[in-house]
Amino acid sequence: MPEKFHDGLRALQEDMIYKWFNSDKRHKVFCAPTGIGKTLFYIYLARMTNTPTVILTSTRGLQKQVFREFESLGLLNIMGKSNYPCTMEDEWTCEDGAQARCPLVGSPACSHSNSHMAAVLGNLVVTNDAYWVAVNKYGKGLANNTHLVIDEAHGSFVIVAKSMQVVLSDNEIVSKLKQDWPVQDDSLSEWKFWALRVKAHADREVAEWEQKVRTAVTPKITWLRHIHHMQNLSRRLATLGLIKPEDWIVERRDNGWWFDPIKVASYAERVLFRNIPQVTWVSATIQPFNVYSCGVFSKHFDFFQYDTPWDKSKAPVYYVPT
Repeated sequence: MPEKFHDGLRALQEDMIYKWFNSDKRHKVFCAPTGIGKTLFYIYLARMTNTPTVILTSTRGLQKQVFREFESLGLLNIMGKSNYPCTMEDEWTCEDGAQARCPLVGSPACSHSNSHMAAVLGNLVVTNDAYWVAVNKYGKGLANNTHLVIDEAHGSFVIVAKSMQVVLSDNEIVSKLKQDWPVQDDSLSEWKFWALRVKAHADREVAEWEQKVRTAVTPKITWLRHIHHMQNLSRRLATLGLIKPEDWIVERRDNGWWFDPIKVASYAERVLFRNIPQVTWVSATIQPFNVYSCGVFSKHFDFFQYDTPWDKSKAPVYYVPT
């Protein structure tokens, strides 16, 4: 272990590991207050099980922190293409390079491709939930992991809900594509047909700009990012075109239209859990209802709750009337 963790596990961390190994449920849920050492718990756990483990963090900041602390143990780090520099141009990211058909994409010479290949082959990987959703939804995933650790797991429902949410703005539909919104904007059946029609316009926009990029000596970065934006728009429209109207709601807000599924839990397995045999949930505030909201029934999980290890008398709660 890194030098700062040479003292080993504390009693509560040992108890968490003991309970994990003595649970026969697929989902093991730990409500462990701040200061108990949740990160060290699941790192130890991953090394003890010695099975391909992927750790999901709620933010890239937390992801980077976990990676810095445990990189010496062979922990691998993977993020989206926009976080890696492209060697074709100084200002480009690997996302830009992919749009410009960088010849290094898919090879170890590409910084993102190299990190992704290492993560696929690695035994212990940390990433963020946004990348996890995207790489499984639009990419090739991260191979056959047998253990998924969800940090800050009280937000799992939000991860699933956001992954299915479709947001369309006035700027991209009306200003950029020059398309009108449906006449019956309260009819999701009409929205479905409208989405497939407008998707064709987005796809043509992508094709036209891709042709412009192919004929340019050095494509402008704004062209590459416009293509990426239109590709994302096309995906969102495709999702909208395949919905079951009775299972979704639509709302006008923030200069655009927002579409959300009513039964979010039905998507949790496909979006988040990915049929992975063992799922460990860790959070300081998680409760059973957070697990139920993701479609996991009580017979499929064990819930373990721990008290704070700190002296409560030294952490008073102040009430200030307003």
